[in-house]
Amino acid sequence: VHHIAREGYGAALRSGFRVAKYPLGLQLDGDNQYDAAQIDRLLGAINHVDVVCGYREPRPIETRGVAYWFYRWVLRVVFAVRVRDVNCGFRLFRRTALRRIPIQSNGRFANAEVLAKATFMNLLVGEVGVSCRERVAGLNARPDEGHRNLLREAAHVFRRPQFCTPNATPDRSESALPTA
Repeated sequence: VHHIAREGYGAALRSGFRVAKYPLGLQLDGDNQYDAAQIDRLLGAINHVDVVCGYREPRPIETRGVAYWFYRWVLRVVFAVRVRDVNCGFRLFRRTALRRIPIQSNGRFANAEVLAKATFMNLLVGEVGVSCRERVAGLNARPDEGHRNLLREAAHVFRRPQFCTPNATPDRSESALPTA
């Protein structure tokens, strides 16, 4: 899936999830921070849950500050998101779970939105540690984007949350791509 113009992180996830055709769907950020060979760690846990979230080891600097702690606290208290690393871009989903989680956010709040909706729908979420290395490709668009913007995006998304949209198309046969 390729977007001609930049539409945002959430839009990229939405497009990728929409065309998922196999029983499992992998979210793997394209900035080479994660070694795809570590998928074995995620596969080892997927038999027990609907979503397996990686958490970065060692913890990146962005997860150590007071602002990130406050952001995680809000996600925990308001949205019941209880994972160690909300923004880790290495996750494995059951396709049935992907179909139930419509993504409204176009920005980087999409990771938290997916987890909040999964929690709300009583999907089982597990975690495994994954090694994380310095970014060797892509750009980090986060430094100038404060956590206030994330909270503003969260308020916008959850003012009118969606749980049943065309993005959440019903499952089809394993070989058929869903129509857009």
